[in-house]
Amino acid sequence: MESGNVDPQAREEYNQKLVDMYGEQGAADTLTNRQFLIFPNLVIFDFNIRVIQPISHDKTEVYSYPLMIDGAHDSINANRMLDAQTRVGTAGILSADDTDVFNGNQNALNAIGMDWITISRGLGKEEVKDTGERVGVYSDEAPQRAFWRKWTSVLSK
Repeated sequence: MESGNVDPQAREEYNQKLVDMYGEQGAADTLTNRQFLIFPNLVIFDFNIRVIQPISHDKTEVYSYPLMIDGAHDSINANRMLDAQTRVGTAGILSADDTDVFNGNQNALNAIGMDWITISRGLGKEEVKDTGERVGVYSDEAPQRAFWRKWTSVLSK
């Protein structure tokens, strides 16, 4: 078995199926384009659908829905579920620190004299495609900037 306890043959068959369906570049994109935001509150994060639901001006609920692959080898789906629980789910290691940052931002914005936050990580490094889509690396704050650009656009109408 290799990393993630996925049977190596099952992984190779899955990767080949992606190549057959989408070509080499499409398969590579499928395996690496891992995060995007659908305005205003839907995030696709690897194979996890995250819905961010505002409850009030200072309360938000986050729901996570991991996706399994119909017909995939059991070891692939078992690995996806384990990954959802430990890494990308709302209680996973990649979300716990985000939640703490969001809470800290909310608290800081309630402070006197705190009128803004910075979301500049990766600013100026994004690839801007002909369609206007901006693509940054996974750890950049491109999605946060995209959200606020869209929010400003909607409120300006």
